[in-house]
Amino acid sequence: MRLCFSARYALVTALVVLIELFIATQLDDALVRPYLGDTLAVILIYAALLSVLSMTRRTAASTALSIACAVELAQSFELVERLGLSHVTLARVVIGTRYDPRDFIAYAAAIPLLLIAERGRTRTASW
Repeated sequence: MRLCFSARYALVTALVVLIELFIATQLDDALVRPYLGDTLAVILIYAALLSVLSMTRRTAASTALSIACAVELAQSFELVERLGLSHVTLARVVIGTRYDPRDFIAYAAAIPLLLIAERGRTRTASW
């Protein structure tokens, strides 16, 4: 794996960040914010990885899913509080403060969406 820049994935990353910001600041519902937001978080990590690293899409997808699951597990241990970062908004947003095992389903849902999106983008590139 080496550093490289992909404008396409950087654009996707920026777009997903904007969507996530909109969801976080404008929505307070029981479906979109908690579940679509979590699914998009995996897509955000995936696109961010591919925007700066040369790796297979399979590796990027599994890494993104692993990072999201690790962050969720960190929430179960109240990591933000244990690190003394409860007063730091960015830490609370990035790491999160509420563990919910249903979030793992939302994270996993991102993988088939990525498969569909990438298959539609190119039929010749392999995973």
